[in-house]
Amino acid sequence: MNTYVYSASRMSVDKVLDARYQLYYAAIFMPVMIINLFSTFVFKPLLSVMAEDYEQKRKRQFFLMIVKVCAIIVAVTVVCELGAYLLGIPVLSILYGINLGAYKIDLLILLLAGGINALAFFMYYILTIMRKQNYALIGYGMEAVTAFVISDWLVRKYAIRGASVSYLIAVTVLLTIFVLFMIYNIWRGKKENGK
Repeated sequence: MNTYVYSASRMSVDKVLDARYQLYYAAIFMPVMIINLFSTFVFKPLLSVMAEDYEQKRKRQFFLMIVKVCAIIVAVTVVCELGAYLLGIPVLSILYGINLGAYKIDLLILLLAGGINALAFFMYYILTIMRKQNYALIGYGMEAVTAFVISDWLVRKYAIRGASVSYLIAVTVLLTIFVLFMIYNIWRGKKENGK
């Protein structure tokens, strides 16, 4: 389902718009992977430590690590956004041999979505550490339904901007659901411990 969401906006562009828009969207979508890859390199080595902290009920260390990793992902996203604002379109235009000057805002939207997706991916691992990975199916299912419902409509109405916004909305839905599940589990854990 996550793979579908990753591709949904591109499939809508392929279905609704002509070939030149497909090339434009592919070009500005490519940098989204940078945030995801870098974030994975940051948090994957920490997962075993976080799992041990959670298992040993070192809740303070566990939550501090969550805050730290989220802050790093946000910082990487901000740096990527600044880089894209200053150099993104000229560099991508040279790489692809096309003029992408009209799509600066769309590139920034997609990079923001990439940061949100990286946070959601991290939250998936947090839920796994909490042994609540079954909630992932609900989150990814709702994300996929959201993408399915809005992608074609937004692309028809707003072209490339619609594709960018549809991806942003879908990953924001996923992050919101995962964060709510995490908060719920923390609250439930405190309530059970209080008894």
